[in-house]
Amino acid sequence: MPVKKYWQSLEERENLRVDIRENPEKSHKNAVLDLLDSKTVDQQASRRDFLKLWGFSLGAAALSASCERPVQKAIPFLFRPEEVIPGVAKYFASTFFNGEEYASILVKTRDGRPIKLEPNDCSGFGATGTTARVQASILGLYDDSRYKHPTRNKDKITWEKADEEIVNALDSIKAKGGEIVILSGTVISPTTRAVMNEFRKKYPDTRLVSYDASSCSGMLKANLASFGRAVIPVYHFDRAEVIVSCGADFLATWLSPAEYAAQYASRRDPRKNDPCMSRHYQFETGMSVTGSNADTRIRIKPSQERIMLAALYNILARNLDASSYLAPKSPVSIDELAGELLSNRGKSLIVSGTNDAAIQQLVNEINYLLGNYGQTIDISRQLYVRAGLDEHMSQLVDDMQQGRVDALLCYNVNPAFDYPNAAAFIAGLSNVGLTVSFASHPDETADMVQYICPDSHYLESWNDAEAKTGCFSLGQPVIPTLFDTRQAQDTMLLWSSSSEDFLSSMRDQWQTNLFGRQDKYDSFDDFWNHSLQDGVFEIPADTGRQPEPNHDALRGIMEATGVSGSPDDIELQVYESVGLGTGKQANNPWLMELPDPVTKLTWDNVAAISPALGKKLGLTSGDVIRINDRIDLPVLLQPGQTDNTVSVAAGNRPARWHPVWDPIPIPCSRGNQRLI
Repeated sequence: MPVKKYWQSLEERENLRVDIRENPEKSHKNAVLDLLDSKTVDQQASRRDFLKLWGFSLGAAALSASCERPVQKAIPFLFRPEEVIPGVAKYFASTFFNGEEYASILVKTRDGRPIKLEPNDCSGFGATGTTARVQASILGLYDDSRYKHPTRNKDKITWEKADEEIVNALDSIKAKGGEIVILSGTVISPTTRAVMNEFRKKYPDTRLVSYDASSCSGMLKANLASFGRAVIPVYHFDRAEVIVSCGADFLATWLSPAEYAAQYASRRDPRKNDPCMSRHYQFETGMSVTGSNADTRIRIKPSQERIMLAALYNILARNLDASSYLAPKSPVSIDELAGELLSNRGKSLIVSGTNDAAIQQLVNEINYLLGNYGQTIDISRQLYVRAGLDEHMSQLVDDMQQGRVDALLCYNVNPAFDYPNAAAFIAGLSNVGLTVSFASHPDETADMVQYICPDSHYLESWNDAEAKTGCFSLGQPVIPTLFDTRQAQDTMLLWSSSSEDFLSSMRDQWQTNLFGRQDKYDSFDDFWNHSLQDGVFEIPADTGRQPEPNHDALRGIMEATGVSGSPDDIELQVYESVGLGTGKQANNPWLMELPDPVTKLTWDNVAAISPALGKKLGLTSGDVIRINDRIDLPVLLQPGQTDNTVSVAAGNRPARWHPVWDPIPIPCSRGNQRLI
């Protein structure tokens, strides 16, 4: 049997990699000192070269100075709190949610400072792990670039002055019948929704708009058309014998990756006595974490997904005596897949990460044909993340441009950066009379509004959440506020003239709506204290009645499916990266320096293309290309990338050190810009 040989990179495979063991003169010391040669000094330094030189210079200065570190004296407790033991860690249950991703967590604190996050074992919602973004969120607490006080037109003001001026403006808008809009990311906190409704009681002409930068609007609209409910269903990857994913990176970024990864892993362990391992098919354009774990990975262009699903539906329908329709032939072989699915009816799961309602309806029909509803999919329960509908945001932008919005309050959103038509939003923002942002960190939207009323970090705040039907959790402050910030919910309650703070409102909500749904504790105080200690309160829920989908639109979807364009057309895929996601934590150095699990890249964004396309266009890794005459990116030759496609990560500010600083040009060491 021939011995297989593996390479760590394409450069190594092509014998372009320099091995220090074979070239001792290329030591790390010499590599750093080479930065100072005349050839390098005469050229623009890359960001990585600058960091190498800066780090080396700092180390050399420290060694040459050979000075002792100044003695810093700590003042001990005069009266030590009974529960605090210096140097001994304590854990507090809390909740992370950034508008897109949820996690029930334990916060490790030492001497009153949060230092580490762990998954909450009491939670049934992905209790076995957390994602990189959850772990890195703790660093945001100590970020010195956070807003430290409220501002008006970038000038510091007091909270009292900000409250007075904003409330007077809101009252004036109410008096003339103007419209107020609260633009937020998806809100999964029942109490926060109650606070917003309290705000609407004082200002009845208030509209709530949910906007998600990484939208699942296509799935919501598809489920509304199929089942009459605009919801994201609950998926059970641990119950599936056959998993088919079309562009859904469910192990890394899609919907609830920590939960799905735990479910997926439970069916992929060959060490078990009866492993019953699932079989996983992945159809995708760019190489993903999920695709790299699949049993069978099939490369497709984005435009081929709908055609492939339509052909798969027809094959299944003909074998199950259901109606089939005229549709193009699949661009890839799916006969083996169809056989696997037919052999595992009721034990399979098909998902798609595409934000296209027609594709999502096709997925619904295939899952229904295979009897997956009530088995691996539960439409009677729902996942509450990413609940925004794209058309609501589009309508808001249009209303802003037409001058129909008098006040805009932005909570946990940054559409000036991540909205697809950011220019239209920015133009509309100038027509709004009162603009307020609750941002805790500088971002593009906050930089353009009149008032910034900074929200506290989630580890400084109270909160609650219902991420999935029946799965409630609590968040509590584990450290006093480090700056002069105030929780956004408390700010809205104050503007609503409410006599309660957010903690009191949350206790009232839990006593009214949740205390009666359990019989373990007789008093509310006991129930509250135990829920706060555990961090979660979960109500067991059985799979409910699964409605039959409405099939009226299926014929039109199938017949409208067709082949468009030429096979030589180059298609663009925009995906959500594992580290930065949509860019909400783009100034977090832990995430910026986190190597991508697939490409191993850090800091900058790239345009990933296949080696075949690179050869065809005469491109190599490091060449800079221009995409759609809008953005310049360096090329990365990525094995596994579909031919004639380009994959670009969303959320990365490729030429910025900070979200609101001026761009720094990225020098290109090789090649010229090319137009794609």
